[in-house]
Amino acid sequence: MTDIVNGKKISEEILNSLSKKIKQKRLKLFLVGVLVGDDPASIAFIEKKEEACRRIGIKFKTLKLPKSISQESLKERVKAVSGEKDVNGVIVQLPLPPKIKTWEILDAVPWQKDVDVLSGVSVGKFYNGGLPITPPTVSSIKKIFDKYKIKIKGKNVVIIGSGRLIGRPLAVWLLKEDATVTIVNRFTKNISFFSKQADILIAGAGSPNLIKGNMLKRGSIVIDAGYSLVRGKIVGDINLKSVLGKSKLIAPSPGGIGPITVACLLENLVVLNSQKSKIGGGRVLKI
Repeated sequence: MTDIVNGKKISEEILNSLSKKIKQKRLKLFLVGVLVGDDPASIAFIEKKEEACRRIGIKFKTLKLPKSISQESLKERVKAVSGEKDVNGVIVQLPLPPKIKTWEILDAVPWQKDVDVLSGVSVGKFYNGGLPITPPTVSSIKKIFDKYKIKIKGKNVVIIGSGRLIGRPLAVWLLKEDATVTIVNRFTKNISFFSKQADILIAGAGSPNLIKGNMLKRGSIVIDAGYSLVRGKIVGDINLKSVLGKSKLIAPSPGGIGPITVACLLENLVVLNSQKSKIGGGRVLKI
């Protein structure tokens, strides 16, 4: 029998805890989401974040910008909103239009307000262990492992996808936890060879139904962090039906890590504003 992770339930627990912390610390938090264009999936993601914010008492505003905006104008708008004193966190909803140099825009968000951990400075600090927060996707998977008492040390972990959003930060964290990590990318031949050896498989390639049950080791832990729109419906990287009965546990997409990731993003906002740090590893001030 395969356990199916209920991401909504875990996210509810996190949000309830955050709501209490915000009230106890009397935090007044303001999160801004930058939305470029009118992509339906991006709008849906922003709305979910706004809904979660409102529920726990965080002010949220969407900065809507046209798809035609130039690189320089977008960069200046992100810099400007990040520089506002009453703004505690800024998220840039991805993907951005193809003409935009994404990482240049992400770097316009200072690390103290980068709750997504996507700027070059934030990523560098995370890799070196100098950041008080963790990328939301990594945090969400960690919380699943903690919830189900899944041990990582010494396990063979295969990550499908080597992107900067999921694959790379996950690999860094897993290596720190003494897992044996293999990353599979789009150039890897015979993915099944690697996936069948995985005690834990994490898919984040954005390739619908890429992994089938016959490609897995029996009793493995499977985390689907993939996201694709197929005929208007969200589809993950894992073919859920074929995995049931083969894996010990699966976090499906949708419904698995998605809701948890949103909650972890807000957890980052609370952490960054519960301990104010100075760039360069300065003294931490407790509020």
